[in-house]
Amino acid sequence: MIAGEPYEELPDAYWPGTVIPHRPPIFAFGPAYTYAEIVQFGEADGAFGPKEFITNWGERVVLHLNKKFELPPGQGIDLDFLYTKRGTSIHKEPWIIFKLRTNYTSGVPRGQMEEIKHYFTKLGKRPMWWISDKNTKLEEDYRLLNVEMYDDDDDKE
Repeated sequence: MIAGEPYEELPDAYWPGTVIPHRPPIFAFGPAYTYAEIVQFGEADGAFGPKEFITNWGERVVLHLNKKFELPPGQGIDLDFLYTKRGTSIHKEPWIIFKLRTNYTSGVPRGQMEEIKHYFTKLGKRPMWWISDKNTKLEEDYRLLNVEMYDDDDDKE
């Protein structure tokens, strides 16, 4: 699962099931940035001034983007982080996702999704599907390779 990340199209197996109860891990859809890239982006896009001392850089950029695209509260861009395994990043640096939606929530309204995807793609940051840091105990809760097979003969003892 992690080896296949990021996904351009999320495989069907990672969408929650409604007919058959199925709770796959949370995947966030959006462009991923490093801390330095977000600061550079925030300065270039006008979220804050050059060399301005900021502590809430991510939230400032998110507020700026939601205002820029006139997104309604609770249906806009949000921050998410890539899944980390035992406290270490699976990437060279911790990456931050400008989350447009997840496999469980709709996020950005459908009518504005294409415009926002196009905006980020023009900047060289095409939105993709990433394993979210909102998952807890991913290794214990979701196994793809080590599936225990159930044998009907085991119950006949």
